[in-house]
Order: sequence, then C-alpha cells, then structure tokens
Amino acid sequence: MAQISTANLKLFIDKMARHANQWDGAAVASGVSAPGLYAEVDPLKYGLQPANAQIALLRTLVLTFADLEQTADFVAPVRDLYDGLPQVNAVRLWSGLLDALDAHAARYNAMIAGDRSPLDALLRVLNVSTPTLRAHGDFNKYFGRLSPGNVFCALPYTLATITVTGATTATFAHVAAIDATLYSTGAIALRNTKGEGLTSTTVTLTCVKSGVAQSAAFTQTHTTPDYLAAGPDADLLYSDCTGLISISGGNTGDTFSVVILPDRPINGA
Repeated sequence: MAQISTANLKLFIDKMARHANQWDGAAVASGVSAPGLYAEVDPLKYGLQPANAQIALLRTLVLTFADLEQTADFVAPVRDLYDGLPQVNAVRLWSGLLDALDAHAARYNAMIAGDRSPLDALLRVLNVSTPTLRAHGDFNKYFGRLSPGNVFCALPYTLATITVTGATTATFAHVAAIDATLYSTGAIALRNTKGEGLTSTTVTLTCVKSGVAQSAAFTQTHTTPDYLAAGPDADLLYSDCTGLISISGGNTGDTFSVVILPDRPINGA
C-alpha cells in the first residue's frame, strides 16, 4: 500500500474545505480577477444542497484510487458521510473522514513537536523545503488539525497600502505582516484598488521573503478594480512588505494594496 498521492490529497482537502464553507454559508472571494494569478471563476452557491454535491464528488474520487487499499482506508467514512447527507449537522459527519486521513498519514509520517495531527505531519514533510501542498484557510477554520505552516490564507491578505501623490511620489502605510499564528507565507502581488487613470505604474517595495528584506518591483497596467499585478516571482515565501523604495508613472489619486495571495481557489475543487 502506498501513501495517498499529493494530487489526490489536494483534491481531498480542498473538497472538504469547500463543503464546510458552503454548508456554513460563508463567503469565498469571487470578485478578485487576475488571469494567471488568482481567480475565483464563479461565485459559490451556498446551502446544504450544493455542499452535498462535493460529497458525491469525493465519493467518486475515492472509488477511482488505483490503490485498492487506499480506497479501503477512505470508502467507509465517505460512505457514512454520503449516506448522512440529509442530516443537518454536516460538519460533525466529517469526523470519521478526518480520523481516516490521520490514520492513513500516521502509517508513513512520524509526528514531531509542533505537529497537531498525523495529517499535519504528512503536510510538513511535503512542505519541508518548499511549499508543495498547503491547506486552504477554511480547512483549519472548520476542522483545525493543522499548524499554520501548512495553511494558506483563504483570501488575499493585505500587508500595506499605497496612495499615489504624483508621478514619482506616494504615501506608504504598513498594515500588518501575515498572521503567522494562522497562515504560512505566500506569493505577493500589487492589487489595484483605485487606478482608473493609470497607464503603467511601476512600484518598487521592500518586501520580506524567507525572513529576509529585499527589493521587489511590481508593474500595474490594469485599471480593472482589484486587478493583481504579479511580483518579481511566484515563490510562496513572502510574509510582509515594509516600505516604499520608488514609484514611476504614478497618477495622483490612484491607490494600491500589497497582498499575499492564496495558493489556489477552492471553488473548482
């Protein structure tokens, strides 16, 4: 028997987070648009019926595992959850599947100090050198079991704001570093919050990557509200933005925010 594949584990935990989110009726970002960066394609529909569709898809996923012993590990709790769909307390029904994930992960990964569960230990191994697979913030919101290093923010997380005062001048206001008690690091982007008049604005900032302060340049060319301009790289290692170095092509009155991006949306899980 082999450990569940990273691809299947990602589908598993994303479907779990999406189901709990929809069942609870909580909102997931649907208005952030940036091709190639982060896009919630369609707004989620909320309530028990659309949430239950995720359980049917999870059941199908388990039944398609190539390793029959993996299927055996998960089919019973998925079946129980599937058969229990009419019940109102859907989140309680997840406990069996969470326990099955922990039991499966415990076969292959030793827990160390700081791990909150065998699933947490499995993700820690995957993320030991670079972030390979982290869970959506809503997974921990509803189920817990994971340490912050294995969780990414559910929505774009604002680090700082910028108000343009001229072609080469702007006011920088630090908001907060990403909350390390809740989330790990992530990719960084410049979000257009009011740029109707801009043509092309390049902003160079001091950002913190892997704990080290360094220069990072962003070029915002879109007047679309909430459009996200990529940073210098797509590395998931940024935690803060601490200062403005320079700005060129600025248009007085435009405003931006510097954000950490979620690793991926879950509305397509």
